[in-house]
Amino acid sequence: TLFRSSLNPDSVRVLLLDGLLNQTSGHYEKAVEDYQRVMDIEPRNIDALVRMALAFNDMDMPDRAIRMYTTASQLESGYYKPYQGLGYLYYVRGKFLEAGEQFRLAIDRAPGVLQNYINLGAAMTDLGRDREAEAAFLKALTIKETPGLLNSMGALRAAQKRDAEAIAYYQRAVALDGTNVLYFVNLGDSERRLGLRDESLKVYRRGMELASAELRQNPRKGSMRAYVGYFAARLDDPRRAKEEIAQALELSPGDRYVIRRAVLAYETLGMRDRAIEKLRGAPADVLRELSRYEDLAGLSRDPRYIQLTGNAGTKNGGQ
Repeated sequence: TLFRSSLNPDSVRVLLLDGLLNQTSGHYEKAVEDYQRVMDIEPRNIDALVRMALAFNDMDMPDRAIRMYTTASQLESGYYKPYQGLGYLYYVRGKFLEAGEQFRLAIDRAPGVLQNYINLGAAMTDLGRDREAEAAFLKALTIKETPGLLNSMGALRAAQKRDAEAIAYYQRAVALDGTNVLYFVNLGDSERRLGLRDESLKVYRRGMELASAELRQNPRKGSMRAYVGYFAARLDDPRRAKEEIAQALELSPGDRYVIRRAVLAYETLGMRDRAIEKLRGAPADVLRELSRYEDLAGLSRDPRYIQLTGNAGTKNGGQ
């Protein structure tokens, strides 16, 4: 605090710090103001542009975020972060092909950055391109073994209906980082599918504790509220599950993570009609991804879902 108070409040360094603090606490509009002030001082500040883009994405304003990322890449074409950020934006909105293209551009510019390979592998997993996904993850493993990478390998194995192998990866991820909510979601799901009920309930409860704590820090984080809703559904608390999922969808209506978690929660609650409703208008890539989920096998056989996938494929050129 003493160090920060000694700095000029209008300096770029302080404004970037203020923007980051506002962003992580859910004050996205204030964060954008901080980053805009940086741009007024340094119009070519790439970090401000990239962070502003992420803030717009958090506010579910993808068009403005895309403009920020595009401007950043034009100013500094050799810098990987604008491509990485734009790839993430496409990814969370179910545009996996576009995401993969951006992640490959990021890799071209920074072949030693681990996260770029993890991101590419995730996009390929969701496209059902398992060989490309595994190649990206194996390349990442030659750089460094991290919790996120282990979780991604687990997700690939789960998508291949190899939950026993997935559990081993998830457990290693949790051992390295016991605070990431996603790892507990995935571990609990694989344990449940293998009939390990007591173990899965214990994992879901721990995940609920972590997600609830994060939500207290940033109540506007739609993805975290969706996780709380999903955990509530798995822990037999339908009232809270429905409330949290509804709020998550209101906060982040275009976020693929939120849509996916909402559909999974509604299926868990036996609310198939609501799940179908939330998928109307969803991109073909999102629908195709969901069809790979073992927990959504019943949904994927529903005639209404099949019709949605056909309509989406037609609208998206059959992709």
